[in-house]
Amino acid sequence: MQSKGKMNEYMISGRFDEYYQTEKIDSMTESDSFNLQASKIEDIYQLYDDLMDGNQSMSKKLLGYGEDADGKESESYPIYEYIIRAPQTSQKTHGLAGVTDLYPVAKILITTGVHGNEKAAVYGVYEFVKQLLLNPQNSQALNDLKSNFDFRVIPIVNPGGYNYSFRNTLTEVDLNRNFSDGWEELDHLAKGDKPYSEGETKILWNWLNEHGDAFAYLDYHNFTRRGDSIGMPERKTEMTSYHVSPNKELNKLYSSLIRRLSLSWQNNYLRNFSELGNLAFGFLYNNDKERIPSTIAEAYYKVGIQLTAIPEITYNDPIDPAIHNSQTVLELSAEFFINYLLTLVDRFKDDSR
Repeated sequence: MQSKGKMNEYMISGRFDEYYQTEKIDSMTESDSFNLQASKIEDIYQLYDDLMDGNQSMSKKLLGYGEDADGKESESYPIYEYIIRAPQTSQKTHGLAGVTDLYPVAKILITTGVHGNEKAAVYGVYEFVKQLLLNPQNSQALNDLKSNFDFRVIPIVNPGGYNYSFRNTLTEVDLNRNFSDGWEELDHLAKGDKPYSEGETKILWNWLNEHGDAFAYLDYHNFTRRGDSIGMPERKTEMTSYHVSPNKELNKLYSSLIRRLSLSWQNNYLRNFSELGNLAFGFLYNNDKERIPSTIAEAYYKVGIQLTAIPEITYNDPIDPAIHNSQTVLELSAEFFINYLLTLVDRFKDDSR
């Protein structure tokens, strides 16, 4: 599996086959002191900024601005990229000033907040970054991740939608249907007037192209479990996770992972599902007959990043579907994403040689 960059420019060493159990995360429902669903972009950026303070491996970059309801770029809606860099050397190659004596590291790209109402995924990736940097469990797998990769994270791709908890942008466009691959054939009211019609889509497209040599790109989402209410009965009430990728190898990887996670979740989070029997709490979206425009289709087909996927988690409580962003939801969100990433690296690390 190769991106358009030269995979043999780096080597990935370490142990990544650990099952990582997330740190405890406080509930963030309407009845809690911090209501995640009502949070604004500045709340999320502040969480990342607090991690960045005093941590020399982390920095941020302004990529541009989202659009207001009139379709005009607005400084009220900044889109930031946060970078977590692997250790580098201060030594220089003898006689070649400015050239380091270490080979470059691989990059992993991560986005959340493409759909503004999907806030459990936004927080789940923040928890990944927090636990990666602080490593409260002294996890060897997290240490090996941190030493082998530069992570580039866009926490909120759709800042206007995030502030108002809208799925779409403030101009009523679904960013994940505004890319070019499959756009002409798509019958969708919110796909926009043309591919890349939205400023947010352009920013993400430019970012993906700038880092087209990335090892992997993950666009983390979350969904409502109550599939009947949105015309998707295949989303059963016992489901907690979902996966889509143009790369069939990643669908295989997910299928194995969700079975492994489900056994742990039955003991730790989802004991009331025990009457359902031997069940894996997740499903795949497979449709080989149509190519739907999305962040990952663009990355895979247009940019050439082969390890790209949309993993999803629920934002309703798996115990009580009426509750959003409970402790269970947020811990599932972080634990699923971290273990997905570890499993992906473990499976494909040798392809970098």
